[in-house]
Amino acid sequence: MALATAITFSGITSVLAVTLNQAYAAPKIPLIKSSSSATVSEVSKPIDLIRFQQGFITAGYNNDEKSFLAFLDEKGGQVWRINPLQDQQGFITAIAASGNSIFATGISQGAVKNLPLDGASAIPSPAATTPASATPTSTPTSTPTPTPGSSATKTIPLVNPDNVVVGKQEIFREDLNNLFVLEINSSGSVISLVNVPNNKLFLPSSIATTNNLKYLVGDEYPSADTKRGALYVINVEGLVTSYSYGEKFTQFTKVIPRSSKSVIVVGSSSDTLAERKVIGKIDAVSLTISTTSGKIEKVMRSSGATKSALRSWDAGTGNLILAGTAQEKKLRESVISSFSPTGSVNWSTRFQNSDGARVAGNCIAVSLLGASKSLSFAPTGAEIFLYTVDAKGKLQKGLRVAKQELISLVTTANKGCALLTYSADAGARVSFL
Repeated sequence: MALATAITFSGITSVLAVTLNQAYAAPKIPLIKSSSSATVSEVSKPIDLIRFQQGFITAGYNNDEKSFLAFLDEKGGQVWRINPLQDQQGFITAIAASGNSIFATGISQGAVKNLPLDGASAIPSPAATTPASATPTSTPTSTPTPTPGSSATKTIPLVNPDNVVVGKQEIFREDLNNLFVLEINSSGSVISLVNVPNNKLFLPSSIATTNNLKYLVGDEYPSADTKRGALYVINVEGLVTSYSYGEKFTQFTKVIPRSSKSVIVVGSSSDTLAERKVIGKIDAVSLTISTTSGKIEKVMRSSGATKSALRSWDAGTGNLILAGTAQEKKLRESVISSFSPTGSVNWSTRFQNSDGARVAGNCIAVSLLGASKSLSFAPTGAEIFLYTVDAKGKLQKGLRVAKQELISLVTTANKGCALLTYSADAGARVSFL
């Protein structure tokens, strides 16, 4: 099957038909058990894992449905754990790290306050756990920031908009009317806090930092049947500006800093963006956006071979390897594609019977539901295939993790891979390659 990709540079659009290469066969891909990885304790829902110094930061909700951040060492042992929101209603939705600081963003019921800025909330781990080794639609508009008045709670379903992957339905509560950004040091102390009135029902899904600015991307919910992508720029004093993109359905999933003047944002859209129309029913999109004007400078839309194709980019790296999902009729696949700086496809691989993929550096993780032509092995059931590739997309080494939900993937300090997964039986775990 061919992949149609429309690329816009300086007002010129071209459509490329690219035949997807199959993954290279590996002599043997081991299937590891849960005991081969490290457990993250007391987690009801993990949301992300990022690299920090020699270890990792993970975020999620504990058994009391409170948000937490935990610092894990390079083997997955817990160093400290905090609940920066304490008993306040709200949720951390995205995290990032830069230098010696950790940044967390999310939404809350009113401005976040009464934080233990002296680090008193940091909870040291009683014992570290060591794992066994594992073989603008139109022109973007700035967001006004008047203080929101009280209003009745309104429910807006947050579901996967293109129905490529059927997930658990979430609820956006209008009373969660505050957007926050926390900065936390390596000891678990909150060292700065920014609150911004959340007038447009913005739910951040990704955060990145550069030059003392925080770039948040996610979705705004103007009405129950409308979703539009958004980019918010925040400094230590508050909201600098924000931009909205799309009219009916545009979703932003990941922001990747490109320079001090622009970022790359990936996601999916059925709207016209920068005068470039949808190719399929919903396209995967990669946008280069100016952080000073909010203008879309480059547009890349990826679709399937038919007008009914549904596509999304769900993850990406600075070297422009993107991972996402594709659906045409009843065929669901995960797609991993490497792009050149000019937008041409270097290599691309798809996995049939798959409902999700993540990428970090040269590490790739694919959630498998069954057999695929791209696999050199036959899955015994639901599995995650974790592997590394070279510059041409050729498989180097890999392993399989059984019966887990794919959450997040990062590279390690020693150039390996760390995979965050979850299941009701095994809980949250970090597996290493």
